[in-house]
Amino acid sequence: MRAKIRQLFCLIVIVIIVLAIGAAAINVYMVWGTKGRILKKDQWANFKADGVVVLGCAVRPNKEASPMLNDRMQTAISFYKEASAKKMLVSGDNLNEDYDEVSVMKKLAVSGGIEADEVYMDHTGLNTYDTIVHSLEFFNKGSTIVIVTQSYHLYRALYLAQCMGLNAYGVSADSDIVYRGQLYREFREMAARLKDFWYGITKPELPELAKGIITCKSKKFDVYYA
Repeated sequence: MRAKIRQLFCLIVIVIIVLAIGAAAINVYMVWGTKGRILKKDQWANFKADGVVVLGCAVRPNKEASPMLNDRMQTAISFYKEASAKKMLVSGDNLNEDYDEVSVMKKLAVSGGIEADEVYMDHTGLNTYDTIVHSLEFFNKGSTIVIVTQSYHLYRALYLAQCMGLNAYGVSADSDIVYRGQLYREFREMAARLKDFWYGITKPELPELAKGIITCKSKKFDVYYA
């Protein structure tokens, strides 16, 4: 009996080790496979892109951008002004009337000097995979896009975009600010990479709730303004 228990224990340990190695390998593959597509500041000037995609995150109850979201938007604005891009797509959560990431993002873009009719809002970018699928629908396969988010998140977004057939590059919105809860985000990101590694291979269809609603003016115009 003890021998069987010992064998079972050894088997469990082996399985855990194999899974841990597999998870680490996927994380390394995703990071190293995309880091070469992250643009340095001296590469921004006149970089030709069909569009810039900014990934959303938390908005405060007073409808102000969180420090992390503000860094993403300020970086995107700076890049957009230096590069040669045609459109900016801001993507985030706006399922509920009282929570609207994308309107806050567009307001920042316009106040930063971007023309309002060049900034499009993806109201159902509920997660990174949703945003990339919507970006594919909006810009079309083979389009050159530049994704803006913090570097820890950028690798996964670039991986998904490449899997979807987009010619994707990234711009890191890292700053000197230490974001509250960042250690948790880093660990969560490692797990999210495993999920999206599989999504990049299988390309599951989005649930009805996450179907793309991309507008330029207001959510009531639930059509694509290409």
